[in-house]
Amino acid sequence: MKKYFLLLLAAFFLFSSKLDAQNYKTSLGLRIGPYYGVTFKHFTQNVRALEFILVTRRGGVGLTGLYEIHTRAFGLDRLQAYGGIGGHINVFDRYDSNFWDWDDDRDRDGIELGNDQLLNIGLDMVLGLEYTIKELPFNVGIDWKPAINLIGDYGLSSDQFAISFRFVFR
Repeated sequence: MKKYFLLLLAAFFLFSSKLDAQNYKTSLGLRIGPYYGVTFKHFTQNVRALEFILVTRRGGVGLTGLYEIHTRAFGLDRLQAYGGIGGHINVFDRYDSNFWDWDDDRDRDGIELGNDQLLNIGLDMVLGLEYTIKELPFNVGIDWKPAINLIGDYGLSSDQFAISFRFVFR
């Protein structure tokens, strides 16, 4: 799985259009997928952005930070493709029976925090597309964000596809 993702990420950067400026500086919105929450993206340089995602999951919360590189997709002015890497910290309830389990691991393992709360820490990758509407301060994005836990639970989560709706600050 990791080999396929690295090949996909390399192909993204190899075959994408020339790197181009973003259509906005900062955005804030909702992320809807297996876990739902809030997404905040801020461009630090012309094509580089930091994205922070706060989601609810298994009776707790997860925070992900991503470093992304954006480029124009398919030669379209307002369509951006992006890829990036980052990390996550998840705190969740040991006994929550939510169907969307982190890694299909029914052991509910993680680092014990007390009060039946567990902790996982790991790495994330992201590949996505987003379109910014010219006439409105709004964009919509779709992405795939696989993650692997390194501390607390050694599970892989490759089913994290999501759609984001963001308000854009130019």
